[in-house]
Amino acid sequence: MAEHPLLFLPKAVDEPPSRRGGGGGSVRTPSAAEQQARLDDRFRQIAESFQELQAVVQGMEPEQVIVLETIGESVEGFAKAAAQVPGLEWLAEMDLEDVDPADGFIDAEKEDRKLPCRLYAVMSNQQAITQLLALWKSWCANPGERAKRNFGPFKDVFVHLKDIRRWDVKDRLAETRVVEYWEDSLRYQHGNIRFEVELWCRGVEAKRRNAYENLRHHITSAGGQCVSQALIPQILYFGVLVELPAARVRETIVTIFDESYSQLLRCEDVMFFRPLAQSVFPGYAIEEEDAVQGEAKTGATLPQGEPVVALLDGMPLEHHDLLEGRLRIDDEDDFASRYQSRQQQHGTAMASLIAHGDLSAAGKPISRPIYVRPVLVPHENPDQDVYEKTPDDRLLVDVIHRAVRRIKGSGTEPGAARDVKVINLSIGNTWQPFDRQLSPLARLLDWLAWEYKILFVVSVGNQSQGIELAFDTVDISAATEEEMISKTLEAVRKDQVRRRPFSPAEALNVLTVGAIHADASEWKGADRRVDLLKEARVPSPLSTVASGFNRSVKPELLFPGGRQLYMQKYSDQPPPYFSIAASPQAPGLRVASPGIRPMELNRTVYSRGSSNATALATRTSCLIHERLMSLRTEPGGDRITDDYIPVMLKALLAHGASWGGAGEILDRVFGRTASDWRESLRVKSRFLGYGEVDPNRALFSTDQRVVMLGWDSLMCDHAHICQVPLPPTLSGKKVKRRLAVSLAWISPINPRHKNYRKSFLWFTPEKEPLGLAKKDLDYDSSRRGTLQHQVFEGDRARAFGDGDTISVKVNCVEDAGKLTERIPYAIAITLEIAEPVDIRIFNEVRDRIRLKIEIKP
Repeated sequence: MAEHPLLFLPKAVDEPPSRRGGGGGSVRTPSAAEQQARLDDRFRQIAESFQELQAVVQGMEPEQVIVLETIGESVEGFAKAAAQVPGLEWLAEMDLEDVDPADGFIDAEKEDRKLPCRLYAVMSNQQAITQLLALWKSWCANPGERAKRNFGPFKDVFVHLKDIRRWDVKDRLAETRVVEYWEDSLRYQHGNIRFEVELWCRGVEAKRRNAYENLRHHITSAGGQCVSQALIPQILYFGVLVELPAARVRETIVTIFDESYSQLLRCEDVMFFRPLAQSVFPGYAIEEEDAVQGEAKTGATLPQGEPVVALLDGMPLEHHDLLEGRLRIDDEDDFASRYQSRQQQHGTAMASLIAHGDLSAAGKPISRPIYVRPVLVPHENPDQDVYEKTPDDRLLVDVIHRAVRRIKGSGTEPGAARDVKVINLSIGNTWQPFDRQLSPLARLLDWLAWEYKILFVVSVGNQSQGIELAFDTVDISAATEEEMISKTLEAVRKDQVRRRPFSPAEALNVLTVGAIHADASEWKGADRRVDLLKEARVPSPLSTVASGFNRSVKPELLFPGGRQLYMQKYSDQPPPYFSIAASPQAPGLRVASPGIRPMELNRTVYSRGSSNATALATRTSCLIHERLMSLRTEPGGDRITDDYIPVMLKALLAHGASWGGAGEILDRVFGRTASDWRESLRVKSRFLGYGEVDPNRALFSTDQRVVMLGWDSLMCDHAHICQVPLPPTLSGKKVKRRLAVSLAWISPINPRHKNYRKSFLWFTPEKEPLGLAKKDLDYDSSRRGTLQHQVFEGDRARAFGDGDTISVKVNCVEDAGKLTERIPYAIAITLEIAEPVDIRIFNEVRDRIRLKIEIKP
């Protein structure tokens, strides 16, 4: 197969934007009289609660967080209106779980449809609540009267108001899993227990300081201490790492169950109590028979130049034969001093995969060194099991924030690796699976991605729970391959409530990666371990089965993560139950590993999981970067600048993704139970995202496949048109053709707005000239993040003339408040015809694109 380069599209042409479309149905609301009858007492109770609070807060004006829950669409402008009330401070807007119709609220089109519910949180004092109560009474008395200037959004809130209440203890604990974390910690710890307290991020520094001192008073009064804190106003984050004696934690749990609640739990300054955010990786003990001797590869060309990729992970074994001269380690915190060489497992594996890929597949090393910033430290439990985890003396948000600022620089401080465009984060906080609201770490990555114009490649996380297969016997030896695959995928789907992305995988500006059940190793199947998926190339049994924020696609991409095997738990009663078989033996991705003996620097083992898949995705970004840099002298390549490289890499990484054979397997398994085609698409999108990536589709063109790349930036309410020339030899031919389009951008964020993502970009392709129809992911799901990737196919003959084109329009509108920034984007477009048809389209498309580039206006 002849390989040709990517083609750069001519600079896009300005166009008026398309209409956004979409939107939900309207909600019928109760009358003002019905609202007053239902909620008047609630307003009165809120006003009276300040007298109760005065007895607790001495020497300060009492404040408390008031929650307004609404049903229906978001109330635009409410934050601005709240700022008009002295003493009222806007804090947050959040989506809540949809609710059943009740109290006069009902969908105008379908009466039994669940309704969207939202939460608005404001900090209030006595003066502010008095004015809020006056606004309420005025509306109840004269609901048809025009609201006073700047106060219109209050009227909208009152019309849609479901409830008004105080932010209370249950809010501070709800869905954070902190009580479960405390109980788990008490089983193993008898000294102090550390956890995170997230304070409301107030807009005034003096109020933030008072909030911290108030929390510190409660903590020290209970015999604990505040260990560290982190304040990042840009993402509305104010976190404090605290510790309490185990006895006090036990007492706190008791007060929760009997609802007597301690002063700490009732602290008005606290938004959430959270588990200590950590990422933990179990280690492995390498026995002589487990490990594989690796080839030294000392003759391979060493990387040159400045790092383009950064790895935030454990300390790698720098002088391993496979890594010698390939890493630039920046160990500012001296984590190396905490490690013994046998403990340097996870970072070594990730660095090996980025540098070389799966060693069983014999890929070429990347051409630039890898910048490594250690963010994990080793630990051993009482049983002397080794594992690596993020430090427990600092908040995880602070660890990552500091690491990225050191890489890229801050203010007058130069960056340690300013050329880095991609950061690999093969970590995940298992104590914080995604649940409607973005985690602080996800918000941090989104903000840093915009601030530094950088691409984060993030692991979706591994689901390590066991799998129960719906067989009526424990003896599965007679089960066919198709039955095993079907039962396993059905079991994974049944467990989808627990199989959610781990923080920070839900972030919108990042690329989140999941694992395909595949590798290049050999496994004879001669032991007790079981391959539940029988080598089918589908998502790993470790996979998540869930969407991301605002039902966005998560994970977006799948890369090989190694075949994860399982062990059947002995039982004489069905159904059969399987747990993960942890082993450094094949199958899996072959990676560099610490040795058994001193100075043994060529040992390799086999590894599995979404961390591995993420490292392979990062490696692919390196290979794409190499290819782009080699093409800068090609027509149009002179426009490549550093600010656009991250979105170019993001678009091209996704461009080779498709559901392929995995989609067909899922159709066979779930097609019979899906209620309609929409449900079938939802099931497949939760398993597959945009699909498994074929890197070759982003790296080069062929005679029958033309890969094109364009990039630019857009202001709000503007659009660009990209023109793709049609090859004349394809005219009138009945041949299968494929159009793939990938649009990637990085968006500024507005953490005070429920939509969060300030910029919304989307493309609309012209499909009719080639008679194309959409394939794989549905249109709506693909537009909810910062990556839209869609595939269109057709085989009907279409006539067109020389000079005809397909237009792809890129639109930009605001999505979460006023958008004033220019939004950088990249768009990858592939036109392809099925082989082995002897039609060569590359040269025709290339010549017509070059002609347009040369004829510049």
